[in-house]
Amino acid sequence: MDSSKGSGIVVRDYLGNYVFATCNYLENIHSPSLSEACAILDALRLASSQGYQQVVIETDSKLLYQAILK
Repeated sequence: MDSSKGSGIVVRDYLGNYVFATCNYLENIHSPSLSEACAILDALRLASSQGYQQVVIETDSKLLYQAILK
């Protein structure tokens, strides 16, 4: 069974306008929650490297959303 996953990141400005997008290949990730967490971490690293100080993260994972709020 293939355990690889992919993640996508879309960057928008404060008005919601598209700035850029990127995707990543995640090897040996078996859990959808872990792949979502990796995508969020990648997005935060990318935002930091681009100098963004305020970001909005969107996820469709209720489990991850609740974990982040804790």
